[in-house]
Amino acid sequence: MKDILEIISEKLINGEGNEIEKLTEEALNMGIDPKEILTDSLLKGMTKAGEMFKEKTLTMYDVLEAAKIMEKSIKILKPHLKDGDMIKKGKILIGSVHGDFHDIGKNFCILMLESNGFEMIDMGVDVPQEKIEDYIKKYSPDILMLSAMLSPTLESMKITIKYLRDKGITENIKIMVGGAPLTEEIAVSMGAYYSADAVNAVYVAEKLLNI
Repeated sequence: MKDILEIISEKLINGEGNEIEKLTEEALNMGIDPKEILTDSLLKGMTKAGEMFKEKTLTMYDVLEAAKIMEKSIKILKPHLKDGDMIKKGKILIGSVHGDFHDIGKNFCILMLESNGFEMIDMGVDVPQEKIEDYIKKYSPDILMLSAMLSPTLESMKITIKYLRDKGITENIKIMVGGAPLTEEIAVSMGAYYSADAVNAVYVAEKLLNI
């Protein structure tokens, strides 16, 4: 017989939101450690969903739906979690470069990375290079993640990365880039790491931080 944590993982992958909330409450009432529910059930389910996406047995929509459902469950768990129970794999600063007002891809990345234990700091859209510089100095992120969805803003991304490098503030920071005009080759030419989509962003970030 499957235990409740295994059932929660399965319901998460299947996108059964209402069931997840009830089962999370039930698991708490059974006296199961909230941290155990988080790590051995929810995070385990999200990891499996990501693997299934890579195997093409789940769509991007399915994975994002799972991430949204997980957020609901975490809201239930949060009052019961102790300081330090919430896993933080690393701190990521994210934003769309100057001139780019697209935020859907960026927001998907935030959703996926947060649900996989990363601390996300959202700079928003149309972020000038000076503002990114200020954010880096203020938050000291492990990764800077930049998005560009148009060819003209790809040039803005290149200028931004060069500006930050010339300022010498990215020496200890990994830079990740993504967006429609980007390719692996273009990313490498900028000295950055490429992520094709929100699910892949999790794998790239974990690899960069040796997780």
